[in-house]
Amino acid sequence: MSGLQLAKAEVVVNERSDGSIIIRNKVPLADGPANLCTWLHQHAATTPDKPFLLERNPAGEWEGATYAEALSRVNRISNGMMALGLDPARTVAVLSENCIRMALFQLATMQIGLAVTPVSYAYSARSKTGGHIKHILDVTQPTVLVMSDADLHMPKLNQWDNKDLALYAFSNSDQHTNAHPFNALLAEEEPLTPAAQARFDEVTADTLAKIQFTSGSTNLPKGGYGNPRYAGVQPVGHRADVALSHRRRQNSG
Repeated sequence: MSGLQLAKAEVVVNERSDGSIIIRNKVPLADGPANLCTWLHQHAATTPDKPFLLERNPAGEWEGATYAEALSRVNRISNGMMALGLDPARTVAVLSENCIRMALFQLATMQIGLAVTPVSYAYSARSKTGGHIKHILDVTQPTVLVMSDADLHMPKLNQWDNKDLALYAFSNSDQHTNAHPFNALLAEEEPLTPAAQARFDEVTADTLAKIQFTSGSTNLPKGGYGNPRYAGVQPVGHRADVALSHRRRQNSG
């Protein structure tokens, strides 16, 4: 690490009278595709067999998906989401520990212009009430929630009325009458359908891509928002402001 060279920070710092500090990046945003998944399509075409996403299996071995495999699954999920006839003005949500299926679901929704809200796994695994989960769902009003283990998450979700929320799970959905298997979202078609491709092409750098909430360690979680010129934290309840655009995502990883 001794030879590592870091770029010099080029920022403007504004200290306000109320004690807040505003830091702005002086470096202009680099050009990039309007739709983040353009890169996935490009890499699947040029380096299809190169590993894209890897994770440890229960035996401790690495397994995952190449770019081509990831694109196939992402497109099938996108097509399946399109088949549900979801309102593009509404969000979707995912409640899961970090895993490949969580990543693929987020890419699949974002590439067709559906904003996704990741809900912290700890809000279920370490909570008896699931209060933070309900708060985030109330604020973002998703049409679909994908979860990891239905046996873990459904006891929290069943505490309130979810009749307008379609529930899918990576595992144990068969143990719960109101949860569907995640694989049911995967359409047979691997290329994007004409309808899905049209939605892909409609995505711009300012299309709402993700709603990211703070940890909620000191109070209720707050939605983080960003746009090409500004990023900050806005109190929850202002749904128009809890957004990360595709352009912002290009520069935030």
